[in-house]
Amino acid sequence: MSGQPGHIAWLYRSGGPLTGFLTLHADPTAALHAATKQYADAREAAAIASVVDVLEGTGNTVTVVNTTAETVLYSGTIPAGTLGTARGVRLALHGDYLNNSAGAQTFTLRVRFGPTTLTGTIITSAASSLAVSVTPRRLRVLVELHSKNTTANHTGYAELWVSGATADGVGEPLSGMNVHSVGWHLNLTVSSLVATLLEVTAQHGAAEGTIVARKYTTQMEVLR
Repeated sequence: MSGQPGHIAWLYRSGGPLTGFLTLHADPTAALHAATKQYADAREAAAIASVVDVLEGTGNTVTVVNTTAETVLYSGTIPAGTLGTARGVRLALHGDYLNNSAGAQTFTLRVRFGPTTLTGTIITSAASSLAVSVTPRRLRVLVELHSKNTTANHTGYAELWVSGATADGVGEPLSGMNVHSVGWHLNLTVSSLVATLLEVTAQHGAAEGTIVARKYTTQMEVLR
């Protein structure tokens, strides 16, 4: 270490106090080396990134109205190799549903995971009959995929929610939900070595301008 005029330019080998900063030569390379701040900061950032890594986050609104066709609310690609043999992916989608027509209407949500043909359906909600309401119902989709120690087989879990016609910030018991579908797949034979699509779709039972489903936000994360 370098000294300054009027100061002792050394430390006792047995230890001693420092009244200023100590600049180290480099990051540690052995177990008993002192660690620099940059080394500790980098390790902390890596630890955080190893738990959750955001693949995609969107805030664009997608509206499905005046159609009975199955329509994509969200479509995202899980890059090749992302799931590996011991990782997972989680998708959260928030939106709302409005039926302000003349009578009760059916509404179906679906989650699909698979190659470009999207042949693997994780869950299809019951085509629930939703009563008329001038207040939009809250819509939420939660999906988790996990590898089973192989790149060729995964488990899938999905929850589809459509609330009762409650205002923002108002709690609601499960018994008040208009749609609450939970589905599992324990053997999704889709290779994670290729890029794979994950989609959420919505389908109305009637084509009217007063029957509307909207997606507001989505976030897809890697779970390590």
